[in-house]
Amino acid sequence: MKSCERQKWLLTTPVILGVLVTLFFITGCKEKEATAYEPRPALEITDPFNKSFHPVLQAYFLLNQGLVDGDTSSTNEGARSLLVALSQVRLDLLKGDSTGTVANLAKSYLEEIRKQADEFLLQNNLMAKRRVFRDMTDNIWDVVRTV
Repeated sequence: MKSCERQKWLLTTPVILGVLVTLFFITGCKEKEATAYEPRPALEITDPFNKSFHPVLQAYFLLNQGLVDGDTSSTNEGARSLLVALSQVRLDLLKGDSTGTVANLAKSYLEEIRKQADEFLLQNNLMAKRRVFRDMTDNIWDVVRTV
């Protein structure tokens, strides 16, 4: 009798474990899916905001072209234009950002770009300017992606 009970135990244990593991994965995945996505409120990019941000991109492209051409004076002009344009971006014109999260995130990226433009102007050689520009590009991309 003992061997018969032992055989039943050995046969049912893997089945019970399999059912428990399956239930764990099914319920665990559903909970993850429910909490993984939190919709962001609709953000409206207004035309006045676009007009205030457009000079930032123009100055960035001017700076980029100066680096491509190897023209230090053109790159410095682009960096100075970028500093002026950054000071005129109107994040308050973003609509639908009731918590201010998007504006604050964009503001932090713009501050970082401002610091990098200052650092860019302090660099004496083109290679050092290109290194700063690479980091600046990442932050420009982050701002564009955020807003």
